[in-house]
Amino acid sequence: MICDDAYAGKGTCKISALLLLDSLVTLGNREGSRYVIDAFGRLNFIGVIVDSIKSIPYELRNTNHSDIPALLAFYTALLALLLRISQTRLGATHVVNAGLFPAIRTSQIFSADPDIGLEIENTQALEKFFRLMLSLLRVINAVVVSRGTQNDQTLTQAREFLQENRGCAVSVFKRNAGIGGKVEGNREELNELVDQFTLLVSATGFMESEEKKFEERDRNVFS
Repeated sequence: MICDDAYAGKGTCKISALLLLDSLVTLGNREGSRYVIDAFGRLNFIGVIVDSIKSIPYELRNTNHSDIPALLAFYTALLALLLRISQTRLGATHVVNAGLFPAIRTSQIFSADPDIGLEIENTQALEKFFRLMLSLLRVINAVVVSRGTQNDQTLTQAREFLQENRGCAVSVFKRNAGIGGKVEGNREELNELVDQFTLLVSATGFMESEEKKFEERDRNVFS
């Protein structure tokens, strides 16, 4: 019933249901119980959450200006629950198997220009855009850490994510360094966004993997 409310409830009912589910997952994590995560698996609820990532930009662009705060509150609660689920090995496995990386790729959130965000009709659109990226990066890092840095499947998908969104990461680092103009919005969130990108690069061994590719390419060229 709670999962149904979180998915199809009206108004703040959806947010309240998500917050309650988040509390239940937290309690289960503390007690080492897999009951809630297993229940989510039987209901395909994690798949529903992950799949909803695909429509985030579309929903934000096509929602009335007055309704955007409520929609953002919903997505904030939803991604917070997804993060909580991803903080255990079992939950992270469900999240990856539900198609986390393809869903993020489809959403194209990280393909957007960080200088204009998602073009939401709101004076704080850029700050909201950074907040969305930050929430998703936290989930990705939680999945990578929880699944273990020796899990080839997760590492490969995470490296592909970084490769595909290299331009976005570079733009974020440049904006944080003040290159190209004055930093606007919440500086702390921008700093954490840089930290999350840095953590992902380090945890996946992205730089070492890229260097290895260049070395192999050079060997093939000269041979």
